[in-house]
Amino acid sequence: MTLDPLRHRAARLFAGGVATILLIFCSGVRADDSPPNPASGATTPNAAAAQNKPQDLTQLGIEDLMKIQVTTASRQAQPLSAVPAAVFVITQEDIRRSGVTSIPEALRMAPGVEVARIDANKWAISIRGFNDRFADKLLVLIDGRSVYTPLFSGVFWDAQDTVIEDIDRIEVIRGPGGALWGANAVNGIINIITKNAKDAQGSLLALGAGNVERGTFTYRYGAKSSPDAYYRVYAKYFSRADSLYEDGTRGKDGWDSLRGGFRFDWDRKPGESLLFSGELDGSVEGQRSNFPTLTAPYSVTVDQKFPVADWHLLSRWTRRFQSGSETSLQMFYDRSQREIPEIQETRDTFDIDFQHRAALRHNSTFVGGLGFRNTAATTSGSFANSYSAPNTSDNVFSAFVHLETPVRPNVRLTIGSRFEHNDYTGFEVQPNARLAWTPDEHHTLWAAVSRAVRTPSQTDQLGSLVASVAPDPTSGLPVVYNLLGNPAFVSERVISHELGYRFDAGPRLVFDLAAFYNEYDDLRSFEAGSPSFAASPVPHIELPILFSNMVYGKTHGFELASRWTVSKQWNLALAYTYFESHINLNPASTDPFGKDADGRDSTPRHQVNLRSHLSLPHRFEFELDAYFVDSLVYGSTPQYQRVDMRLGWKPNKQTEVSIGGRNLFGAPHREFTQTLFEVPALVERNVYGKLTMRF
Repeated sequence: MTLDPLRHRAARLFAGGVATILLIFCSGVRADDSPPNPASGATTPNAAAAQNKPQDLTQLGIEDLMKIQVTTASRQAQPLSAVPAAVFVITQEDIRRSGVTSIPEALRMAPGVEVARIDANKWAISIRGFNDRFADKLLVLIDGRSVYTPLFSGVFWDAQDTVIEDIDRIEVIRGPGGALWGANAVNGIINIITKNAKDAQGSLLALGAGNVERGTFTYRYGAKSSPDAYYRVYAKYFSRADSLYEDGTRGKDGWDSLRGGFRFDWDRKPGESLLFSGELDGSVEGQRSNFPTLTAPYSVTVDQKFPVADWHLLSRWTRRFQSGSETSLQMFYDRSQREIPEIQETRDTFDIDFQHRAALRHNSTFVGGLGFRNTAATTSGSFANSYSAPNTSDNVFSAFVHLETPVRPNVRLTIGSRFEHNDYTGFEVQPNARLAWTPDEHHTLWAAVSRAVRTPSQTDQLGSLVASVAPDPTSGLPVVYNLLGNPAFVSERVISHELGYRFDAGPRLVFDLAAFYNEYDDLRSFEAGSPSFAASPVPHIELPILFSNMVYGKTHGFELASRWTVSKQWNLALAYTYFESHINLNPASTDPFGKDADGRDSTPRHQVNLRSHLSLPHRFEFELDAYFVDSLVYGSTPQYQRVDMRLGWKPNKQTEVSIGGRNLFGAPHREFTQTLFEVPALVERNVYGKLTMRF
């Protein structure tokens, strides 16, 4: 099937869905126009950011922070202190005071998250292991929109951006979430939730400059269009400098990006709301690549620039009932065009998600839903990377059920499962059971057992990637080591066991401890086939290496997060992560790369992050963030330390001036290893200044 009919079909479906919502409005469909019962806490995860009452996180104490309503762990609003999962919330205040300018850099604050910068526009990000540029065991959501790409089951982090001041919070879930969110939520979920348009009114202008962030410009305007409807629009531009590489040269991996977007929130009547949003991004990026060739020296290093463009539209209708029940319908359409050196891709995605939440007897809650996703892509490859089917169209049908009920006083049981059908492996089931004991408002002890899967990507079953070319010692002919997709490749699986304890010691101290033990099976391996001779384009030997599922293993570790209010002016936050993996090849495996390949041992054993927020007289602020990241066995990436500082001043409520630096006392260093094609750059000292005005 060609791409154009699929694109037109998706557009028609999206338009039809919007028309359906409008028809519901116009037909006067009624449930109960009374406002929802505040005690019920009824809010769907997709609508939570829009429906929760705005909170000034700058004024919250530790006890109040533990009461923040989070939605990702159970697809319903719950106070953070009672969630039976390993949850960490990065608030807008955390983001503002840290001075970060991108979502990946903000994620460094969360325990259990591995963030490694590869070059000026690429990151390797994962949770609880298996980190890689193309990490495929992490699900990422932005305002309810899943942003993983079926090309490799991961995330293009350069495409995930917005006005940093408009992020309400980032909810980071460590551990499987497949029972609620589906395939690829294997080791964790990151949910980036932006503010309701009502909470982003007036004008915001932010200007910045530095030696790495050469220039940044953001303008956002929000206003009321009717008594119950609000909107905001924005434009954002930034330019980042080329990186320094280990050979002492500058690459051409600089990044220039121009992005614009809007959001419209309408409370049509009590208990009923509509969200409509969209974004458009155009970037020119670069990378230093090491590509294999058929002639000596059998590889070539190239610095290249390339264009990237993305846009999407999202709509969500939500209806809340006085009984505590709630219904939501969400649709989005996404188009992505990438012309990176190794592969060119145009992808269209249409997604529709229906969810209903019901408040049952005996303080029980049921959440269920249905979903459909179609993604169609056209790829154009190269000698290094190509696909056996350049035009693809894939469908995913899903349903989930989730029940939370008390089993004893202060003890709640959560059970549920998601059922999915995809075009690669057929039917998948991902169950989950959680138990939480809350003896009082200060203590929560929880345990969980989950099954999750990572379904095959387009690369796993259809891809062709030339890993390397080397001369044969006998004949002297070049040998092409070609990684080939395998139609028999099956889903990777995990059985996860988790135990957690959360303690709120009062207004000054809180800590959260989570331990895990994960058992993996059918992980990806590379199985060598029989060599063959090829005469074109030059005589060479083809050595096929088939993607297969002959790796298994176990990982375990724990994560600690704590906050301490030393005084009214001084707050400290400490995060520590311990991780260990034991990965094995099936005895019958012929994998030539060994058990440490494919990102299986690319996670540091120890990570430490200490953040200090100090409020000084005369409206000054001083922030100090210190990081320690252990070495990576795979790729021989050494450990590094990093210190970031920021000095901010608010002469009035509308103006903020800040200067700061990142990696201030460390030498330029690598944070990640060589990927298949991209050459990693060095992270240098970064000094910047920023002016933010609201009016």
